[in-house]
Amino acid sequence: MNKKITSSKNGVNVFFSGDDVKKTNIISMIDNCQNNQCDCMDNDIKKNIRDMQITGKDGEVNLHILGDIKQEDIENALEKSKVINGNL
Repeated sequence: MNKKITSSKNGVNVFFSGDDVKKTNIISMIDNCQNNQCDCMDNDIKKNIRDMQITGKDGEVNLHILGDIKQEDIENALEKSKVINGNL
């Protein structure tokens, strides 16, 4: 799985690509985050996220994280993600 993480004026964008990228896995990761079922980032950081939007298809998924969030925070969270790293 390849990840390209960039900052935008509204938040952070993550582009996942590769044969092993499944849109349902990204949706599951976001659902876990929104329901406080993950420990990939502190609640102080999570509260700065206004919305998360997913577009694309298997093999090419875009995640748009809107809010007052830093690229570094998202990079660290993805490193800890059990869904992304196949530890579920």
